Amino acid sequence: MDPRPKNERCDLTKEDVCRTFDLLEQIYQGKKKPRDNVTLAIWAEILKPWSYAQVRSAVVQRARENRFFPDPSELAAYLPPISCLLYTSDAA
Repeated sequence: MDPRPKNERCDLTKEDVCRTFDLLEQIYQGKKKPRDNVTLAIWAEILKPWSYAQVRSAVVQRARENRFFPDPSELAAYLPPISCLLYTSDAA
């Protein structure tokens, strides 16, 4: 069973990464993340299997436990396992 809410898009985009950086910068005031194409592409690639809503939830959950700005692999630890997200649209 797909753990995402219905109609929720996965494949985090560079725009979603910018939204994630906006949230992180609000939580970790004073910390800025560069928004160059390389940084955005790396974060988008690492967090690609998940939706923005899932990533946002992971940001909030991690912020409750850690006061330091995370890297994408630290956020991934708060997201559903990738194996839970792998499914085919033909599966019933």
